[in-house]
Amino acid sequence: MSIQATNVDATTVDTSNNTENEKVQSNNNKLDEPAKTNTQEVIQNSDNQISTNNNLNTVSSNQNEDLNKNQQNNVQNRSLQTASSYSVNNSKINPITTTDIQASKVTRNDNQSADKTPLQTKSTDNDSYDQMLQTWKDMVVGEDYYDSSNHAMNEISFQQDEQVTQLWNNMNKTGGTKDNLWSGAQELTASANVTTDYRNLQALAIATANPGSKYYQNKTMINDVVTGFNWMTENKYNANIKAYGNWWDWEIGSPEFINNIVTIMYPYLTEEQIKGPMDAISKFVPDPYFFRGSVNSKSKGEVTGANQVDISKVKIIQALLEKDDAGLRKALSALDRVFPIVNNGEGFYADGSFIQHENVGYNGSYGNVLMDGVSQLISVVQGTPYALSNESMESVNFWIDKGFSPFIYKGNTMDYVRGRAISRGVFQSNVSADDLIASIVRVTDTLPKAEKMKYQSLIKYWLSFGSNYDTYIKQVTNYRDIALIEKIMNDDAIVANDYQPDVLTNFSVMDKILLKNSTKDYAVAINLSSKRIKRYESLNSENIHGWYTGDGMLYIYNNDLNQFNDDYWATVDPYKMPGTTETDAIQKDGSGAKAASTSFVGGSTIGNIGSIGNVGSIAMDFSNNDGNLFAHKSWFITKDSVVSLGSSIKNKSKFNARTIIDNRKLSNDAQFTVYVNGKVFDPKLNQANQLNDVKSIFLESSKPGESMGYKFLTPQNINLDLVERKGAWSEINKAQSENEYLRKYLEIYKNHVDDNDTYNYVTYPNTNFNEFNMSINPSIIKNDDVAQAVSFDNNIGVNIFKKSEVKIMDMEFDNPISVTRINNGNQVLFGIADPSQDKEAKSSFRVKDNGYKLMSMATGMKVKLINGYWNISLGENNQDGKTYYVSFSK
Repeated sequence: MSIQATNVDATTVDTSNNTENEKVQSNNNKLDEPAKTNTQEVIQNSDNQISTNNNLNTVSSNQNEDLNKNQQNNVQNRSLQTASSYSVNNSKINPITTTDIQASKVTRNDNQSADKTPLQTKSTDNDSYDQMLQTWKDMVVGEDYYDSSNHAMNEISFQQDEQVTQLWNNMNKTGGTKDNLWSGAQELTASANVTTDYRNLQALAIATANPGSKYYQNKTMINDVVTGFNWMTENKYNANIKAYGNWWDWEIGSPEFINNIVTIMYPYLTEEQIKGPMDAISKFVPDPYFFRGSVNSKSKGEVTGANQVDISKVKIIQALLEKDDAGLRKALSALDRVFPIVNNGEGFYADGSFIQHENVGYNGSYGNVLMDGVSQLISVVQGTPYALSNESMESVNFWIDKGFSPFIYKGNTMDYVRGRAISRGVFQSNVSADDLIASIVRVTDTLPKAEKMKYQSLIKYWLSFGSNYDTYIKQVTNYRDIALIEKIMNDDAIVANDYQPDVLTNFSVMDKILLKNSTKDYAVAINLSSKRIKRYESLNSENIHGWYTGDGMLYIYNNDLNQFNDDYWATVDPYKMPGTTETDAIQKDGSGAKAASTSFVGGSTIGNIGSIGNVGSIAMDFSNNDGNLFAHKSWFITKDSVVSLGSSIKNKSKFNARTIIDNRKLSNDAQFTVYVNGKVFDPKLNQANQLNDVKSIFLESSKPGESMGYKFLTPQNINLDLVERKGAWSEINKAQSENEYLRKYLEIYKNHVDDNDTYNYVTYPNTNFNEFNMSINPSIIKNDDVAQAVSFDNNIGVNIFKKSEVKIMDMEFDNPISVTRINNGNQVLFGIADPSQDKEAKSSFRVKDNGYKLMSMATGMKVKLINGYWNISLGENNQDGKTYYVSFSK
């Protein structure tokens, strides 16, 4: 049977409820910001074609859907509200004359010249301030990099002019009284309107300073920006106002836009017009070491991580504008706190984990914000007396190497490190990666030559897949960022290369597993949770259906680059996350967004051992959020597959329990054929299919590198359903679009009827039908309430869940532990870990001596030969979830 997966926009439901976190300069994922509503949805392409499908006639989505989404995301504000009016004391406006717009010349790359208003700061003996402010203006506007012959830059100008035209037309300019400069936006909090108005003013200000804009040096628009800015100071953001709503708007959102507006409009503002908002910033953000005190002083606390970068950025640019040396140094000192590697709390850890919000792994969201802000500030301060220290720059290098690049796969940020940002339709994983890549691009020139070359090759590699580079260019809002990426992409001396193509890492601090397999061209991500780490995060009515994403969700990445893009999270069944074992009980929005109740979560890994590849044994002692479903779950990593075992499945609820083997979105540009037990199977659309004695399922795609195989080591009864799902982003994020989308999924799952039930299956990503049929299955050694163990390729993986005497081959266990064993000729290598990370626990086992000679062991471990057995145990300092190694020779 051939399945055509035609994905469509089911309906266009414009309820003025599409929200996103807008970009500040190049950053579009301000995570604490209450999202801003859009009143204009993407208009459907009128050239939709009717595509015939063996299951359903639908409208083809092979339209400009991706282009529309990407263009949505790179416009700094799409709050296109209806016109109204406000009153302002125009006597405070600094009159604009032709002298103020006296032309200097900016040299373009095409040897033309254009009138340009220079950034003129108040007199100072420190030229570094002028240099840094001009660099910051380049970050915001980028006019020095404008090339009128550059198509991408002209596209930015065109898109921004369209937006600015609508904003300017809808601006409340004259007469009467009004609550806001722009009306009509539906905000989550009242204070968000303040940030929205400043954001809109910034868009207009940028146009007046942009030599590619038709509004460049437009006197009327300059007057309107200054007038609006004055009105905001008088009515919305000043030192006499009591803050209300969300702290973010008072301490980060509005201050950042105020700083940018002043930077751009400096020649047209009086000192009094600048002093008012600067005084307000000083009131609401008095100290760069603290945050959240503007609205409620009892909520004040020390700022960390991405929020520290944002707060520091506010205070650094304020200090530059005010020529405040002490303030600048204090803000930079506060910024220094984000660079050291941490051992507890929030920040970057030695294994590359990034923790924010106390116990959430957030490399791809808050880490993204942090890197974006730091990359901007590096550009501003390096080469001045205020440059970051060598130690700080070494930390930035570490972040890229260990904390960011591992989580970008073929130009997509892996969703399991993006937290609640997965629920933002305009910030899907390819757009998230574009943000991270832009940040890395900005800092490459500041790194040592070897690192610079390494990362530039990696950037070129990421953007070489599919339409990644085109998508990247559509996200960029700044001429400078375009110039920087084009310099890399057009340099033939830079060869596209992933310097870490084969990786198996247990990020034990944040309970996440990562595998990259270059030989078979796929990646695997396993998202876990424990007493240490939240199941998922839901805040500000975002990610309200993320219930099971941290319960062992198994992501398989192959050449289907849009598997977890293309409205995946808006349309997938949130009750059927791949790899999870759950009941079908209805969950409340946002329920269970807390740490799990068990601690034995993690595993042992051995990375990149020659032809053996990456191997590992991952364990999860699972209890669901409702406290009525329990299971032991394991994933064993082999050189070409993932073996999944489940045992001791106890369902204490009245609901049905099931394990989701996969829930694969079927791409719209491929044909699929399903095989069951080697024979073609034709699943009917939206009809349940329970199949008995299933040994194998193969999902064959007409596109290379997108097929998937599943083998069952013992025959099992399996449900295999072809379903069409309709969904909207607003269903998982209250502030997002109510546009509905149709996507097809192949759902494969096993129902658990018996108490103490089990499951087993092997996932073969990126294989073809012949290879799949010829593959040699791993063997199950144990799958019971005490232990799970498999043998594969002459290797053994073992997870012991309970204190009990267990013998597995020539090994004996009596306490919880994870062991991965490689038998390589005359050498034997053991990788050992304590997933519980309990320093009080005993983590040991014995292996029968077979003429072994101890070759090496990790520091802190104890290895002794007693009565014919090698007794191997972890020391107290080895009980941190990491893998420690012992090797023997014969």
